[in-house]
Amino acid sequence: ISVSSNMPKNAVAGQKLRVILTIEKNNLNGFAKYTQPLPAGFVALEDSGQNAEFRFENNILELVWLFLPKENSFTTSYTLQIADTLKGTFSFESEFSYIYKNKIASTSLPKHFLKVLTINEFLAKGGQESDLKNLVIVPEQKVQPSVKIYRTKKDTLKGKLIVEINIQNQNHTQSAQLLEGIPEACNIAILDSAKADITVDNNLLKVNWDKLPLGKSQIRYLLTPKTNNPVILSDFQGALSLSNDKGEILYDVFEPENNFYVLQAPKNIVPNEMIAVKEKKSNNKNTQTTINKSLVASASNTALASKIVKSFKKGSTIHYRIQVAALSKAVPKSYFNKYSLNMPVNKEQHNGLYKYTIGDFKTYEQAKAFKDKLLKSTDLKNAFITAYKKENRIEVQKAIKKTGK
Repeated sequence: ISVSSNMPKNAVAGQKLRVILTIEKNNLNGFAKYTQPLPAGFVALEDSGQNAEFRFENNILELVWLFLPKENSFTTSYTLQIADTLKGTFSFESEFSYIYKNKIASTSLPKHFLKVLTINEFLAKGGQESDLKNLVIVPEQKVQPSVKIYRTKKDTLKGKLIVEINIQNQNHTQSAQLLEGIPEACNIAILDSAKADITVDNNLLKVNWDKLPLGKSQIRYLLTPKTNNPVILSDFQGALSLSNDKGEILYDVFEPENNFYVLQAPKNIVPNEMIAVKEKKSNNKNTQTTINKSLVASASNTALASKIVKSFKKGSTIHYRIQVAALSKAVPKSYFNKYSLNMPVNKEQHNGLYKYTIGDFKTYEQAKAFKDKLLKSTDLKNAFITAYKKENRIEVQKAIKKTGK
């Protein structure tokens, strides 16, 4: 990894200075972040050269990529506003961090010294006012995101769930693709296509536009259970990929309220009080979905209630999974489609990272056999076995010792 900056040696107080970064990433993909603390008197501004998420808080500039651009070499930029009262030499340090082999790595740029002159000093040293145009580049107007996308869900109370994906497109007129994971236990019916070509392949909804419609548009689909057994739905994942002249931009589908829903075939409707129970978080670091047992106990259909409780007790004994990634920022589960796993991907927070696992095995031997097959058949060369008691991680050796298998 190589990162270089075009920051000059001299600048003028009261002016704006555009900084261009050149990043040689080779074949690196995935999450990355550029961090630069700024001296007092400097303010970072977003400009039209952005291809990353821009953040500036507590005088620290961050450029964040959920997925790095496809090109092995690319540029990005930001603008520094220099206070008109500044004078003297200021030092700048910065760091580029990224995920490599499921671990956080980083590279530091050499310390840079910037001398800030007053306009009079600049002119006294032989500079001309016209030279300021070369020294200081005033950026274009701040660019707002061209597309916003969010998901809502509506329960019909008849064993069906309507999912709506709302898109607000200001000015994007090129091709786009939306990928949305579909629960395996449900059938899907498309209600509104938003003038797109829609297919369903291996529980993945694929929506393609040659040109993304301007203004507001909406994708609507209906989910119904494939069997009479209760189906519990939560944690929907989707992402919109936009193509432009500089490559691709990826937007996660935002969901204001991530509720879970219990669906069952219409002949045995779920009681109203069981619908749309909000997810709760446990006190430990692992995010757990729990259910209000008092509501379950009060359900008129006791057989259904026992099935729901049983489904939420899954993993109450020791079990094993295969970890395939650990990232500092969450990614949509569709990110793992490129590995052709053909199975659900679990997400959890642990030790400050988002960790992704697959499978659920009762014994270590089963998990090991699956892991060995996974390493031979996919590009996931760093997958390893993790152990759980209920939904809490424990050491693998401790799990084997407790169960003897």
